[in-house]
Amino acid sequence: MLLNVHSYFSLRYGTISVEDLTKLLVSKGHHTAVLTDINNSSAVFPFIQKCRESGLNGLVGMEYRSGDKLLYIGIARNEVGFGELNQHMTTGNRDKKPLPEIAPFFNQVFVVYPYKARAVRAAREVWRQMESFAGYSFSKAHSASFAVESFQSLYLKTYFPIEFMVSVLNNYGGFYDRRTYINEARKAGAVIHLPCVNKSYMTTTLYGIDLYLGFDYIMDLEQNTITKLLRERAERGPYNDLKDFILRTGISQTQMAILIRAGAFQFTGKVKTTMQWESLYICKELENVALPSQLFESVISIPELPEFGYELVEHLYDEIRLLGFPVSGSWFDLLKTDFRGQILARDMPNHVGETVRMVGEFVTYKPVRTKQREWMMFGNYFDINGDFFDTVHFPNAMVGYKFQGEGAYLIEGKVVLEYGCPSLIVSRCAKIPVKLDPRVPTEHVK
Repeated sequence: MLLNVHSYFSLRYGTISVEDLTKLLVSKGHHTAVLTDINNSSAVFPFIQKCRESGLNGLVGMEYRSGDKLLYIGIARNEVGFGELNQHMTTGNRDKKPLPEIAPFFNQVFVVYPYKARAVRAAREVWRQMESFAGYSFSKAHSASFAVESFQSLYLKTYFPIEFMVSVLNNYGGFYDRRTYINEARKAGAVIHLPCVNKSYMTTTLYGIDLYLGFDYIMDLEQNTITKLLRERAERGPYNDLKDFILRTGISQTQMAILIRAGAFQFTGKVKTTMQWESLYICKELENVALPSQLFESVISIPELPEFGYELVEHLYDEIRLLGFPVSGSWFDLLKTDFRGQILARDMPNHVGETVRMVGEFVTYKPVRTKQREWMMFGNYFDINGDFFDTVHFPNAMVGYKFQGEGAYLIEGKVVLEYGCPSLIVSRCAKIPVKLDPRVPTEHVK
């Protein structure tokens, strides 16, 4: 492809007629050429006509010069671009002003500049600036496609909030952890259930407003165990009780202990401690009796067990260890103190300018460096109602502050309002002590 071809309409630079030019292009085997005569377009129409007759792909443009100095070359993308090129030349001739060294903005024109060391340095600097901005910018196509997806997500979250949150959970996506999306589903009206051997599948399942967490939440639960219990349930229906489950699946005592502590047998109405003893006894009998499991219903009898208790704190610690976060309650239920903050997230706009103390369950944070290379942090928390509030920790507030992971924090700071969004400028922050697991001996607690 030849980008810069002249006819004899280019004074002192072109010596050939349009007819001879097209014949020469064909003889040399060229398929595409751009006619860019200097400061005029007189040969454009005969050039296009001859190109069509010769089977050439003829394009047109204009080379702009100021005396002997090449300024730039404009190549028309279409008829509109051809008009823009001529208008630029006509304006300069009419106003009797020299052509600018930088081409004006064209809508339908490609502009090519000659190679210059200064231009290369400028181009490199422009590229450096673009590259540094790359982490914050999108291409047009990306922006458009992202906008479509955003509008779709916004519609679904607005009109089908519970279903939307279930889909986010099952796609393992999003910026936040699963606990945050479960909180959003609960606020939208969903009733959250622990994984259940009769209701749950591998991923989260929704029945009306009843949201059952999937078996993929349970740490250390083997894939073989999940496959076996789902297949048996599909073939022979729901499980009647703990004993029926063990006889039908033959799952090991270790895996049974995990399922029981994860709350997968809540439908039985029995206390976890009682079920742990029952499963231990049944699994032991299965090891000693060489009979088909279908016959055990009449063979195995469970001795009478004492009445056991199981506190909410124990349930929450089970869920934290096996699911990664509390489900039956929140970190607020584990706190030693009853203090839940002077104000809640919804009250912040009414206390702008005041210094308050708030209690929040940690969600996430983003550490950044200031211009002085000091660390600061942006935080995000739930209050007791599950409502978000934001915090800003400047370097002076970070001194002596040690982030201690999941849990609830007591945060003191000044309420500010920017663009209608309240946040807390933190002066002090500390993690609140929690109740100990009553099953863990005190001497084992660090």
